[in-house]
Amino acid sequence: MKKKIYLKNPERLIICIVILFFILFGIFGFQNVSLGESVPNYITIKVSKGDTLWTIASDYVKDGEDIRDVIAEIKELNNLKNSNIKVGQELTIKV
Repeated sequence: MKKKIYLKNPERLIICIVILFFILFGIFGFQNVSLGESVPNYITIKVSKGDTLWTIASDYVKDGEDIRDVIAEIKELNNLKNSNIKVGQELTIKV
């Protein structure tokens, strides 16, 4: 015959579950965010006539940053194998 299990203090069980939830959320919920770092923002732009990756990247390059690194980042974000882009194509860019 199986012995039935009774909770002597159900509030304690609820408190333990809530604490466990916050611990797990703290470990897994913030794994991409470090203190002092911000989460990058992304925008989508549409390629216009005459645009090149160089001209697009020049609009988003930060001071001291190499424009070639920005171009490489745009290519990686958009799964581009080369620098060929087409009018009307949408590109994701980190700002």
